[in-house]
Amino acid sequence: MPILSSQALKETTQLIAGSLEKMEAGTAVANQTSLSLKGILDEFEKVAALVGDVAGVSNDQALFIAQINRGIEEVSMVVQTNSAKPNKVPPLAKNSRHRRNYLYKWFVPLRLEQFK
Repeated sequence: MPILSSQALKETTQLIAGSLEKMEAGTAVANQTSLSLKGILDEFEKVAALVGDVAGVSNDQALFIAQINRGIEEVSMVVQTNSAKPNKVPPLAKNSRHRRNYLYKWFVPLRLEQFK
C-alpha cells in the first residue's frame, strides 16, 4: 500500500503543478486582456473627444452660415431698395434739360415760400 500511496502522491503533485501552471497561464492571459481592453477604452475616449470637437465646430459653422445668410438677405434688401429708387424719378427728368426744369419746378417755390 505504501507504493500506491507514493504513486498517488506523485500523481496528485503533478496534477496540482499542472493546475498551477494552467492557472498562471490563465492569469497572464487575463492580465493581457485587461491591458488590451484598457488600451481600447483609452482610444475610445480619444475618439469620443474628437467627435465632440467635430460637433462643436459643426455648430459654430452652422451659426456662421446663418449669419452669412442674414447678411446676404440684408444686402439683397438694400439692393432691391436701391434698384427701386430710380423708378421713382419722373419720366421727364431723364435728360439734363428736363432735370433742370424738374428741379426748378420743385425747389424755386420752396425758396420763395421761405421769404414770404
